Amino acid sequence: MKINIKKTNFQVFINLEILEKKITQYWKNINLIKLINKKKKGIFNLHDGPPYANGNFHIGHCLNKIIKDFIIKSKILNGYICPYIPGWDCHGLPIEIEVEKENNNNNKKNNICFKKKCRIYAEKQLLRQKKDLDKLCIFYNKIYKTDNKYIEYKEIKFLYRIFEKGFIYIKKKKANWCDLCNSTLSDYETINKNKLCWRHKINLKKKKVNQIFIRINSKIKKKIIKKIKKINFFPKKSILSLYKNIVNRPDWIISRKRKWGVPIPVFLKKGKIIFNKKTKIVYKNILSKIKKNGIEEWDKKIYDKFAKNNKFEKSNYTLDVWFDSGVTHYTVLRNKKFKTTFPSDICVEGNDQYRGWFNSSLITSVLFSNEPPYKNIFTHGFSLDKKGNKMSKSLGNVIKPNNVIKKYGIEILRIYIAERNVFNDIKFEISDFENSKKKYIKIRNILRFMINNINDLKKKKVKLLEIDLFFLNFSKKNENIFINLIKNLKFHILYKKLEIFINKISKYYFSIIKDRIYIMGLESKSRISAQIVIKKILLIILKVLAIFIPLTSEEAYLFINKRKSIFLENFKKNKIIKDKKWIILFNLKKKIDININKNEIHLGIKKKYFSSIKYMEKELKYLFKSYKVKVFKENKNSIIKFVEILNLKKCSRCWNYFRLLKEEKCINCLKILNLESVERKYI
Repeated sequence: MKINIKKTNFQVFINLEILEKKITQYWKNINLIKLINKKKKGIFNLHDGPPYANGNFHIGHCLNKIIKDFIIKSKILNGYICPYIPGWDCHGLPIEIEVEKENNNNNKKNNICFKKKCRIYAEKQLLRQKKDLDKLCIFYNKIYKTDNKYIEYKEIKFLYRIFEKGFIYIKKKKANWCDLCNSTLSDYETINKNKLCWRHKINLKKKKVNQIFIRINSKIKKKIIKKIKKINFFPKKSILSLYKNIVNRPDWIISRKRKWGVPIPVFLKKGKIIFNKKTKIVYKNILSKIKKNGIEEWDKKIYDKFAKNNKFEKSNYTLDVWFDSGVTHYTVLRNKKFKTTFPSDICVEGNDQYRGWFNSSLITSVLFSNEPPYKNIFTHGFSLDKKGNKMSKSLGNVIKPNNVIKKYGIEILRIYIAERNVFNDIKFEISDFENSKKKYIKIRNILRFMINNINDLKKKKVKLLEIDLFFLNFSKKNENIFINLIKNLKFHILYKKLEIFINKISKYYFSIIKDRIYIMGLESKSRISAQIVIKKILLIILKVLAIFIPLTSEEAYLFINKRKSIFLENFKKNKIIKDKKWIILFNLKKKIDININKNEIHLGIKKKYFSSIKYMEKELKYLFKSYKVKVFKENKNSIIKFVEILNLKKCSRCWNYFRLLKEEKCINCLKILNLESVERKYI
């Protein structure tokens, strides 16, 4: 009862943790990023807004990074080089507070020593989060961090430039003051009418202190608003959020009276910043020293002496961390060390960043170069619990991503996100991960069928059967749809369309060609025709899956191994050939499949399409799984008649029906077993 059921090592059930280690190691071995960087379509630059380096990644971090990775991988598969550089925000109050706790406020007076401890703490937190990032299967080569000495130097250089342009001023003004922070807070660090501290949730005081501001008057706002119109927004309606936050924002307080941050290295006199020939020379010298030694340079006594000798006051302000991240379009994108481009092609963050990073980046970029820092903005919703509440430790509703990954694997978390419209808030529920797991197993089942049945395919050119051509054309049409959805960044629709495509291919194509694949001779042209098309369909499916479940896609791809990696393939825009007869036949098949008794089928086909179907009459039985099909002309709509034929026998090998069998086998199977040639032309 010999049939061609081939087996490979591609399993339906697999330990995803082992797969992750195997594939990521393989990518390192072949230096995948280097190979991707040989792509020729150009550079696509997604600029990363830096998360704060404190604690492990939460589910919101994972949501953000995985969405970014969907975009990056989709662009790689469209032929682009994507130099993604994850960033970290490493200055600021939370780190300072933690270091104070660890050291019981000791060494606080010794600024250099204290800053060193802050650097060490920030680095530990960064490495902790980088470890979490690496579990997400994100492609990146380098990273940036705002406490990198060269980036700190570039930030201060930027600061001096906008000083010279006249956008910065100092003024005594009532500011929001938090006793626990022991610092002023900007309006953007208070919570949305109660004036609470964003960190401690306590009431703020108003304290009149000297503050350094960036001027954002109506003239500057008009200039910024003009630039907003140049930017594409995903979703489109979110343009209003950025517009409102620019129109309504006050001048930006960029100064803080804290220790751990980029200093504002200037000298003051009578409440004014001194920018004359003498101080310019000193500032230039300070800048070159900071480039070499980092921000600790400003704490050296030499600058205190210079201030004293010239009756100046040495600034003890540090920059707002929103300024740190807000100027990364200059410190990172305009940094030769990172080999990236300005402006970025896209920035992707939560929709709260219209009052945060999108805002600060846009303001500083327009002030500096009169250009927006990004061409496109993509915003996603928040991660919530199953009831739609914000996750918090006090409510006990936190879902830890590391726990999800450990139990289900990263591919399941990626599918969970792929299925959802990320423009809205995303509810995370453990039971829903089980549904994603079932879908993942279904995908592996289909991949296994395809891989197993092309495993013995050799490089042969044969004329494709008509039904194979039709489904190849159908697959190419779907690839065009996938390309368009990727262009519009509609990943939840892309994933859904892929699922529908796989289901249709499985139901309407694989179910029909199984007998050809399983029973025909290994060298049969009819079998090879189906195998060639299966392989082409598999490649299209794997290219889309590589966006969402890269480990599984790569694992499957290595069984067909055209190139070293699926990520060296590209999507292809295809010309589509229309063939109406197959649409008619499959519409008829839907009706025929419902009927149990379909031994002999008589099809009445419209005169217009009759000749395009009649010539395939003998092979239509393989399409409809019947004993025989007869085709006749019909003047009106197509009709179906069923004729019951008694005493039909089922071949024990191919399971098709015949009047006569020999040794329980049909004549075709006997010929095949005797190594005689048996071929089909159409189905």
